[in-house]
Parts: sequence; C-alpha cells; structure tokens
Amino acid sequence: MSLQPSLLRKAFLLVGLCSSLGLGLSLSACLSSQVEYVPCSSNTDCRSAFGRGWTCEESGLCAEAPIPSRCTSYPEGVLTNLPEYEDWILLGSIFDNSDFEIMTKAARLAVVNVNTRDGLDGTPYGIVECNNESNVVYDGLDTNEATAAVGTYLADALGLPTIIGPATSTRTEVAYNNDSPFGTLHITPSGTSPSLTALDGTISTDEEPGLLWRTAPPDSLQGAVIAEELRALGASRVGIVAKVGTYPESLAAVFQQHWDNGNLSSRLELYNEVGDLGPLITLFDAPEYDAVLVISPISSEMAAFLNGASASEFNYADKKAIFLPDAAYNVQVLDEAAPAISLFPTIRGTIPSTPSGLAYNNFVAAYRAQYNGEDPSDFGFSAHAYDAAWMAIAGSVWSRYQEGEISGLGTARGLRKLSDPQGQVYDLSQNQWSLISSSLREGTSLDVSGASGPLNYDLSTGEMTSPIDVWTIECSGPQVSTCVISPIYCVDLSESPAEGCCTDPSLGCEPPTL
Repeated sequence: MSLQPSLLRKAFLLVGLCSSLGLGLSLSACLSSQVEYVPCSSNTDCRSAFGRGWTCEESGLCAEAPIPSRCTSYPEGVLTNLPEYEDWILLGSIFDNSDFEIMTKAARLAVVNVNTRDGLDGTPYGIVECNNESNVVYDGLDTNEATAAVGTYLADALGLPTIIGPATSTRTEVAYNNDSPFGTLHITPSGTSPSLTALDGTISTDEEPGLLWRTAPPDSLQGAVIAEELRALGASRVGIVAKVGTYPESLAAVFQQHWDNGNLSSRLELYNEVGDLGPLITLFDAPEYDAVLVISPISSEMAAFLNGASASEFNYADKKAIFLPDAAYNVQVLDEAAPAISLFPTIRGTIPSTPSGLAYNNFVAAYRAQYNGEDPSDFGFSAHAYDAAWMAIAGSVWSRYQEGEISGLGTARGLRKLSDPQGQVYDLSQNQWSLISSSLREGTSLDVSGASGPLNYDLSTGEMTSPIDVWTIECSGPQVSTCVISPIYCVDLSESPAEGCCTDPSLGCEPPTL
C-alpha cells in the first residue's frame, strides 16, 4: 500500500490511534479498518483527515463515500484511487449524456489540453464527470434529483471548487441551489434563462463575485431579437408553445415583454410532456396565429412539434415563421424532424453568435483528433463547454496564487480578471497557456477570447454580452441529408454593437423574408 506524502502524517496519526486503542495493527490494516473511529462534525473534517471522498456520517464518524454509478473521471481511476490523485487539481462536470455528451467531452478536452502544457506549474488537472440523465438503469432518479445527488457528491464529498454545467437552465438552478452552500462555483455553457441572474445576485464585485457564471449570454438578448425578427417578417399574432421550466418560461416572458404592444399580441400555452403537444398544434393552426414560437430545452420535443405540424390537415407552411430558439440549433433536430422537411423553409431560429475564427478552428481540430473524427460543430454549445472548463482552469490559477488556495470564490474572482478591455489579449487555449497562467500568477488582468468567441463580461453583473445569430434551414434536395442549419446574419441590440452585426432587422439586415 502506498500513500501520497500529504497523507502520511494522517496515516501515522491513525497508527497512533490504533495503538492507543490497544489494537496493535499495521499501517495498512489500521487504515483499512479503523478510520471509522475518527470523530467528525462535517465532511470538511473528514476530507482534512483523509482526503477527498471521505464524509461524516450521522454517527459522527468518518467513512468513505460510495462512488455514484453516474460518475466517471478523466483520467480513469481517479475515483477508485483518490489518494493517488490527492495533489491533482480536480474539476467536476454535470451533463445529461443522453443529450449533451458532446459538452462532457468538450470540457474534458480542455483538461487534456492543459495537461499537455504541464498543468499548473507541474500539477496536473483532472475532471470528475457525472451524468444527470433521467434513467432507471442508474438509480431511478429523475433529472433534477440526479443533478442534486451528483452535485452533493462533487461539491461536498469530493470538495471540488468548480463544476462545469449543467446544460439547461432548470437543471442549472437545481445545481446552484444545491451546491452553492458548499462554496462551489458553477459555470454553465448553455443555461441562458434570465431568471438565473437573480439567483446569484444581480451585482458582481471582487468581494462577492458570485458562484454562478455562464459562457453564453442570457436570453434577455435572444428574446428581444426574436421579437425584432418576427416584427420584421410582418407577424402580428404569435402562438407560444413552451415546456414547463425555467428556461422556456423565462424566454417566453422576455419575448412577450418585447412583443405584446398595440397590434402585436401573443398567447402562451405551457406543456409538460411531449404527448401534450397535439392539442397545441391544433390550437395554433388557426389562421389568426400567423407565427408560432416553440421553446424547449429538449431538441427532440421541438422536432416532435414540427412532425405533428407537418400533417396534411394542418396549414403551418402558410405561417410567416415557425420560430425555434438556441436548443434547436442541432443536427439532431434535422434528423428527427425529417417527416417535416416541407416546413423547413418556414423555420427560423436564433442562437448566441456562432463561433468562428482561429481559436474555434483549433478547438474543432483538437476535438476531432481526440474523439475519432467526431464533429463538435454539430452542436451549438460545444465551444461554450470547452471555454467553461478553460475559464475554470484559468480562474484556479488566480485563486491559488492570489488567495493561497483553490476555492470556488477564489476561482470566481479569477474569472473577473479575464475580461479587462485594457488587458493583454490572449486566446484561452493550450497554445497561450503559459502566458495566461504567468500573468494571472502575477495578478495581472487579461482580455481573453475562447473558442466560442470573445468572453466579454459585464463585470457589474457578471453576465456575458454577445450578438445573436439568426439561422434558417437550407436544403439542396428533397432528402433531409441535403439540409443544413445556416446562420444568415447576426443581430446586436446592445449599446455597442459588434462590427458587422445588424442593429435593426427591419432596416439593416439582409431581407428576412422567407
């Protein structure tokens, strides 16, 4: 049996405890059989005594926490041999691998990349990856229950300072409420609901930087752009089909705030399950609704709406638009909505500005090389997940060298040092890692860009600012295999619009007629 040097002192203390109890056991036997006699009042006590993965039971004694079947790690073996990785810097991730496995892999890629550059001054990084899908194969937990369960394991049993994810706003809210009491920072790549802003406080400062960050802009921007687009298309009465949940309901509310006025009106109908869509498809087929906005974090449910709406008895092809938000920017929607190909010319959507440029191209190439040719561009938020992990890594440098330890709050303070418009410009990637880490070690603020684009944060709120891309589906033939989702232009309604983006779809963009 071997122990890391940092654990030897604890081990010898245990041998002393064994001796004092008259047990006369060897070091190995003592460690394997007597740790339960160490008293505790919190999991922190047990992690301090024995390392990650030790928790304080109701009896007031330390014991090893069972490894959830939902969790694995990179490198393999971290969870089954935690003492060997006691000195590694570990991050966590929580994603539904039935829908968002590409995010899990993208976040892992950042860890792989930084380790090729010697980690943090020779200390490698690892990541514990947990799956929060609703799946009885694991434990019978639904998605929200699983999010809380694995979050508690990562934040409280392992004591990890930062977790990447979850993907959707509802799950992000569950994770934040569950894990923030442990001081754990969450960085979500695609939790875009405006309601998440208020969860963590609307003001961000160095003293209170907040423990909930995201690499995509809030839907307050997307909702305004959707309203402008539909106005430019000549719509007047919009039916809104939204799944019950934080993200769909918040985006619907933002849209209505920017839409309902004078001759422009909308009707919102919520649904719980995909089986509830039938009556809503019938309701909004009525000619007085000249456009429909369908909002769900689950791409297969938006595809199901399209398939139902394409039935011969309906007239959705006559609508000015069937509008879909960011979660539909996914080749899975094309594949699953193949029966509705006749409606594709009517579909229009929005997503935070599509990544491009050298940093994005490098990410795509590295992802393909790491994962046997898989293409991360098939999913709209893969680059945002990669950037979220890189931000966690960069923030950990600031936390270690400016605050003496890597904590959630310290990492969040480090995130505030990555968006200084007066700072040196770097790409947040392995190629410039040594320059980034040395600057943060010295306490210097930076202006970084990621694979998803410039990581511009409003430091008073801690929120991302970004243009919004408008996309359509273009087909070169009668088969869905010939169809692609294509951004047609970007819209930026901020006070300082990005170069090349439209500021008014009705005036400055390409003609948005379908």
